[in-house]
Amino acid sequence: MKLAAFVGFSGSGKTTLLEKLVKELKRRGRTVAVIKRSSHHFDLSPEGKDAQRYLAAGADGTVVLGPDRLALLRRVDAGSDPEAEAETYFRGMDYVLIEGGKGRPFPIKIEVLDRSSSRRRVCRDDEIAALISQDPVETGLPVFHPDQIRDLADFLEKGDEI
Repeated sequence: MKLAAFVGFSGSGKTTLLEKLVKELKRRGRTVAVIKRSSHHFDLSPEGKDAQRYLAAGADGTVVLGPDRLALLRRVDAGSDPEAEAETYFRGMDYVLIEGGKGRPFPIKIEVLDRSSSRRRVCRDDEIAALISQDPVETGLPVFHPDQIRDLADFLEKGDEI
C-alpha cells in the first residue's frame, strides 16, 4: 500500500486535486481509498437515527450497512493515527490518500499551495516530498501544477510504500 498525505491551508484545493488524482489512479487500474482528516467534530448519522442512538447509548462503534455501501462510525482518540487506520481498514489497497495531517510525518507528504497562500507554507521542505502550486516556487523539491495530474500520479507510482 502506498500512503500519501496532501496538506495545506483550508481552501488550497486539496479536495479538488485528490478528486482528479483518484480518477487518474483508477484509470490506471489501481485501487484507491481516501482518508479525510478533520479538526471538527462530525457525524454521518442524523440525530435520532439508529446508528446515532447506538453511539449515544455508549457503543464504541457501529456500522451502517446498505446494499452498496458501508459506513463505520467509531470513537477514536483525538490523536488517532491515519497510517494505522489505513492499515486496519484499507489493507490491500494500492493507494491510500490522506487529506490533511500537516503536523504528522508520512512516507509521502505533499503540500498544496493556492495563489493566496503561495508565499505561506505549512511545512518545511525537509518535511515534504513535493509541492503543488499554480505559481512558480523557489525550492529544490519537485513542483507540480494542479493540472499535472498524470505527472503527479507518475511521481506517486515511484514513491515509498508503508
